[in-house]
Amino acid sequence: MSDIVNSRVLENGSKRYVIKLTNESDGTGETKVKKVDLTDLTLEDGANPTSVAIESIEYSVAGFNYVTLYWDRDTDQVAEVLFGVGGFDYTKWGGLHDPEKDEALGPNSTGDILLSTDAPADGDSYNIILSLRLER
Repeated sequence: MSDIVNSRVLENGSKRYVIKLTNESDGTGETKVKKVDLTDLTLEDGANPTSVAIESIEYSVAGFNYVTLYWDRDTDQVAEVLFGVGGFDYTKWGGLHDPEKDEALGPNSTGDILLSTDAPADGDSYNIILSLRLER
């Protein structure tokens, strides 16, 4: 058996992307699972974004010690660590940016958003809403 996970797109525009991520764990957990793939997103001119800025996160994490969001880079970069119930609003700072978005990086560096759970057990769960701004 495996965790029951779901990704539901709430908004898919040429400037913003909002996704709801859920998990009901059987104890398997997730390790750096791709949750946002930049090649699936499209800017106004039809090109794919080269990065996303996290504008806000709303979340509820139950049972897991924490859930970690990463930017997929040659050395993955932690975007945020979530535990309990809460939210972050980064809009007044222009969003939470991938610290390596402007670096000349290797071929395994995509800028996609990855997710890992820590210490999964049967019955653990998370609900996360990510609001992202598409960027070049």
